Amino acid sequence: MTISKVRQTLLILIALLWCGAGAQVSRPNALWFNKVIGLERSRQLYVALNANMWVMYDLPQAVLYQAWVGGTTGGSFVTGPPVNATNQYWFFSGTPQFAHVYRTSGTNYFRDSVAEYFASYTNPAHINTTTYYTTGKWPKQPILPKWGGTYRSWSVRNAASQIVEAEIRYRALLVNNATNVLTLKYGLILPNNGGEITITESPEYSNQPSGNHLVRTFSFANIPTGYQVALEKLGGANPSAWSVTSGSASIQGTAMVQTADGQTILNGSF
Repeated sequence: MTISKVRQTLLILIALLWCGAGAQVSRPNALWFNKVIGLERSRQLYVALNANMWVMYDLPQAVLYQAWVGGTTGGSFVTGPPVNATNQYWFFSGTPQFAHVYRTSGTNYFRDSVAEYFASYTNPAHINTTTYYTTGKWPKQPILPKWGGTYRSWSVRNAASQIVEAEIRYRALLVNNATNVLTLKYGLILPNNGGEITITESPEYSNQPSGNHLVRTFSFANIPTGYQVALEKLGGANPSAWSVTSGSASIQGTAMVQTADGQTILNGSF
């Protein structure tokens, strides 16, 4: 690790320790986190960490897929009718009864251009052989291996390096009002009553030592001996933007790989 890299890591850790020491972090908007419906996906969560760093999570897949310079508002709710027949903002027809579809605005650091994925708990009766929802549901989307697709936001490998088809669960959203720190809790349910790997993630913004950084603090528990847990979708098409600044995880290709319980801090530099 270079001297500049060490300095950057130390400054980020100092900033995180300060936040964790009881100081309340200032957010750019009173409604700085909100569960919303996006233009392409439902069941989303935006988090306004800073005017220079808003982030969006896909909760069913427990994955970050957008970060942008959102200013004080980050975007707005759609109040008008569908723009055309193929882009209906999740309405079937006509003007929405209330503004409930959120459209982000501002410059993106990254935005993974994928539409909504079927959650692992999707009713199989709603999926036909061509991977469409049935009539009256949403259009064709990529799907998980469980339904014949290839998408994985997280993956688990056993001691023999074989993929274990764990089911992803979004478990909870926790907010410390004293510090304004948000924590997401996920579960990876192992097959054959193999237990559940627990993951928590707390995102934070840092401008130290320079630039704009998205600092993601993960905690892992109940990883079986010899198993590996991989965050397959770091966010964006450039994995070199991400680095592990603390903990035992490593960046392998386009994934962050964790091999044991503990805490890992992932830093994205933009």
